[in-house]
Amino acid sequence: MSEGGTLDAMLPPGYSFDDAADLPVTVVDGRRLHTMWVAAQHLADCLEHDGPRARDRATRIAARMPAFRDPDPTSPTLGNLRWEFEDAAVEDLNAAVFFAIRIAPALHRHADRLGEGPTAALRDTLRGAMDAVARIDVGPDYTNIAVQSAASLIVGGGVLDDPGLQALGADRLAVWHHGMADAGCAHEFNAPVYADMTIRALGIVERLGDDTRAARLARHARLRLVLSAALAIHPETGRMAPPHARAYAPALLGRTPPERLMLEEWVGEGLAPDWAASLMRGTAGSVRETADRVRGSIASSHHGPGYAMGTASRDLDTQANRFIAGQTTTFGLHYVGRGGGPGTIFAKYVVDDLWLGRWATAPTRPADQVFLDAGAFIGMQHGSRALLAYRPHAIGATVPVGRAALCLVVAQADHVAGLLVDGAPPDPDGTIPFGATVALDLGLVRVAVRSLGGKDLQPDAADRIVRRDGMLSMEFVDYDGPPRTFWRHATPGSFFVGHPRCALAVWAAPATQHDGLAAFAAAAAAMPASTVCDPPRRSDRGPRRWTLSLGQGDAAIGMEIDLHAWSRRSAWSGDGAETAPMLAADDARGARDGHVALDDARLDAPPGPVWLARIPGGGWVAAAAPGFARGDVRLTLPDGSALRVRDTDGAIVHHDGATARLLDASPNAAMTHEIGASGDGAMDMTREDAACSDAS
Repeated sequence: MSEGGTLDAMLPPGYSFDDAADLPVTVVDGRRLHTMWVAAQHLADCLEHDGPRARDRATRIAARMPAFRDPDPTSPTLGNLRWEFEDAAVEDLNAAVFFAIRIAPALHRHADRLGEGPTAALRDTLRGAMDAVARIDVGPDYTNIAVQSAASLIVGGGVLDDPGLQALGADRLAVWHHGMADAGCAHEFNAPVYADMTIRALGIVERLGDDTRAARLARHARLRLVLSAALAIHPETGRMAPPHARAYAPALLGRTPPERLMLEEWVGEGLAPDWAASLMRGTAGSVRETADRVRGSIASSHHGPGYAMGTASRDLDTQANRFIAGQTTTFGLHYVGRGGGPGTIFAKYVVDDLWLGRWATAPTRPADQVFLDAGAFIGMQHGSRALLAYRPHAIGATVPVGRAALCLVVAQADHVAGLLVDGAPPDPDGTIPFGATVALDLGLVRVAVRSLGGKDLQPDAADRIVRRDGMLSMEFVDYDGPPRTFWRHATPGSFFVGHPRCALAVWAAPATQHDGLAAFAAAAAAMPASTVCDPPRRSDRGPRRWTLSLGQGDAAIGMEIDLHAWSRRSAWSGDGAETAPMLAADDARGARDGHVALDDARLDAPPGPVWLARIPGGGWVAAAAPGFARGDVRLTLPDGSALRVRDTDGAIVHHDGATARLLDASPNAAMTHEIGASGDGAMDMTREDAACSDAS
């Protein structure tokens, strides 16, 4: 392949190089668009690739980048950039950080590969972008942008010789890390695209930043998020188990490469340890993590043979922004489909038939990028059973609505090998009688669904099974009629008596668990379920409680919702009241008080977030987060021996059975080995604090 062909191959799918504009170009709905961040990434890739044609192309792009910038000194978006060259103005404020996270590392590494003029143009544009990032100051709950902003400020400040920017980036990283460590995992949990962005930004801080403290925080956060990803990825599907705080439609439909490849790339690039892949879960087991303990955001997943199922406790509702909101996969199930291909099931609340392809975040974004979820969600899952509750956002007294339905969608309708409604084939029109149990045979896994009400908007609204765009959609309809408003559900409002109700019970089982679909359907139909709701009343007269349950006795799961506040008051299972664990899985545990145990191993540290993971095949990894308390960190191994790191603010210890590695600790801290009753005393110990090393 020629050098020009090699350079073109580095562009994202759907892009080519426009020699007339000196920029990458794509076509969206017939429009030619020149995307800023794709140009910035291609420039960085050309500098990394090097060679005469690569340098020439990088130089040409560099000369064009200032044209994306807002130069108006009176503008609130001064220094920020248009997402597309064709945009009339700056709208997506993330453009500045998407430019800086690519250009700052490129200039740090390879500024000598550009001429003086192009370098000056890039530095000037970077300065404006850095000032914009400094002014914007996104909250720490916006995981990928918070981390990329901090990394950009740290590395960009070094490129521009601006210690103030570097210090600001380090401070923002510390704030984000403290919140993430205290909760358990990232606020944007299990987000396939944004997990990769976040991990890579943390790696940039470690590798290119000058701040030792920031590098330590990045190292701890990187390893903790790698642990989350490794526990989420199912080795048979190769995909992160749902739920996803944010997921674009191609990933939702199983049309993107499996995230297993992402994890393998991290390992190959030194961004993840080589033992991370062994934590991927193939046998039955559950993982629960807390992303926001103040708001009660918990992600629960169950991994079984050939499938993984997950449910969020709530949707990601921290931003009223059409570019971000409505992307949560609140409930989903991934499975190995026909021929080993990917299969997915997911829940979406759809208003006025805004199905995939009928709504776009912006005119320059493709309509098949986001499958909008137009509902607010509350849920819980225990094992392979889940309760899903939705309400539509749009219902109120201002905007008329003509249709509103909770859709449980099988993305690949041709995977459905059998379908029964209350044990019988469905009617020709696909009607689902209220309270009926729908059972699906998807090959390796079977799934059952039952509506738990409540038809507050239209008691006679019919539920149906329909096919749309190659998908099978079970649609539980709240309203289908002339467009109208609903005063009783408008808040604030004098008529408000609570949000409308719509709920499902869902459970899954391996195909081997029952003798055929009919047997599974009968077992599912026999499982008791209930829904009990307080009568309508004004919110000043106390909460309006709605209680959902599935199963009975020790096998029961349930939750109580306040329909006025749309909040989960409580949830429970046979194990007792549901809590908000930092991390709870068969092979990993987390705690906030400095003490955590798993089987016969134990980690003891000063008060603060800690986690402990068992590496299948042998070995342990333990971490105490920095920034909380200083003291001794002690990992007690199953043989009774212990590894003690003395007088440290945080630590990461890896023991592989023969060698103990101190991967992070305060600069003067030392690790000692304390021999237990059954220990033989033989252990090699090393300290390996190198940024993003393979051993880390």
